[in-house]
Amino acid sequence: FRLFKENTPGTRKLLRWYHPGKGDHYYSSDPNAKALQGYIPEGSIGNIATSKLPGTRELYRWRHGVTGLHVYTLDGTGEGYAKKGYKLDAIVGFVR
Repeated sequence: FRLFKENTPGTRKLLRWYHPGKGDHYYSSDPNAKALQGYIPEGSIGNIATSKLPGTRELYRWRHGVTGLHVYTLDGTGEGYAKKGYKLDAIVGFVR
């Protein structure tokens, strides 16, 4: 997926955190988001649309129920991750 440039109307920063022990990334566009336990903030990686803009698609966040690992996909069915113990966690935002 592709993100938007900073200050693109209708977007805000997509923030990323990293958990070194799990080798997992967590992404959120919520400016009030707090880091999950053990995750280190890495800052903004670009901007994400907060509502559907022309030519955009949903970016889905899936979370594994046991490991807590995250997977990100444009596929609302999770690309088969549901069969591997992942559950839909959120729509992070909209990307190109």
